[in-house]
Amino acid sequence: MLGQLGIKPVDDPKTGIAPTEIAGTVVRTLNLPEIAPLRSRLVPEHSVFGHGTTAEGEVLVSGIADAVVLDGQGGIEAVIDWKSDVNPSPKAVDHYRK
Repeated sequence: MLGQLGIKPVDDPKTGIAPTEIAGTVVRTLNLPEIAPLRSRLVPEHSVFGHGTTAEGEVLVSGIADAVVLDGQGGIEAVIDWKSDVNPSPKAVDHYRK
């Protein structure tokens, strides 16, 4: 895919896109204790829609979740938001949780 985009892969992720580093990150992520049991039910790039009511009126939400975990009835049990930070600060992690 990089070749189709005219991008040369590199070995050092500090200097560009390093396929080996990306593959390692994917494997480590999918083996996280929180993710491993959900892997068989992960659906990537899933559309999500919702609505709610506030004092100002109805709020509509739409987007694409990085991944969702489907329950046995076709509903969404969990939403996964992958982050690319290598070493996020506690403040950044708290922000992501919100």
